[in-house]
Amino acid sequence: MKRQFKIFALVAVMFLGFSVASFAQVKLGHINSEQLIRLMPESAKIESELQELGKTFDDEFKSMYTEFETKGKKYEAEAATKSDAINQTRAKEMQDMQQRMQQYQQNAQQELQKKRFDLLQPILDRAQKAIDAVAKEKGLDYIFDASKGQLLFAKESKDILAAVKVKLAIK
Repeated sequence: MKRQFKIFALVAVMFLGFSVASFAQVKLGHINSEQLIRLMPESAKIESELQELGKTFDDEFKSMYTEFETKGKKYEAEAATKSDAINQTRAKEMQDMQQRMQQYQQNAQQELQKKRFDLLQPILDRAQKAIDAVAKEKGLDYIFDASKGQLLFAKESKDILAAVKVKLAIK
């Protein structure tokens, strides 16, 4: 029984030693992906396009709001001289306008988010390919994204931002 325990202990120590040795050879790298995306020239163009689209939505909403406000003031001023039926119809019209404005805002936000995703996806794909290529060239096993703030410490982790910028021809 003692002999079996010694053999088991010896095997366990050897296994643990091999596991620690193989883990010690893992090469780590890190990059701030948000900073990389901001540095890519396409990002400025995308931001400009999204701001222009957002301004179009804002202008349309302001126009709707101006019409809503104008009608509201007119209906309020004339309410005393109009019948209850007309006032109720006007109140219903104002509620409908308000609902259309809210729906417009929701649709505009959704469309803006979809446009952002559609425009960013090719940039994200391009950045990921460059990160993969640099990791392969440098023999790195894992790349952590420092922009997520989760990596607190990594012994001998290499910052690959400069190499990825070179790969993407970013100055």
